[in-house]
Amino acid sequence: MFAWIYLKDEKWVIGTGADEKPLEYVERFFNYIKEKYELRGKIIKKEGFSSTLKSTVYLGEGRILMVGDAAGLVDLYRGVGMDNAALSGRLAVKAITKAEEEGLEADYCLKA
Repeated sequence: MFAWIYLKDEKWVIGTGADEKPLEYVERFFNYIKEKYELRGKIIKKEGFSSTLKSTVYLGEGRILMVGDAAGLVDLYRGVGMDNAALSGRLAVKAITKAEEEGLEADYCLKA
């Protein structure tokens, strides 16, 4: 299990990751943080996503390229992925453009 907490735009962002019983872990961690830091107020939003919890990166094959979360580029330690998603998207566009210009498969251009 891993967890994070940070303040963003006057709101606390609290999250966890676990390979088993994730809802149980998030509730326990949330209650612990609430008590420890005497947090009051309401929960504004709950969200979640599924991950393999492994650092396996798969960029695709042939004419199919994966980017962001789909490519396994989530930073599990920081609980974020937008920077990796944006960068991988830019690299995918470059690979696709080069592939079209040179008549190659996009995954080949991504590796080059």
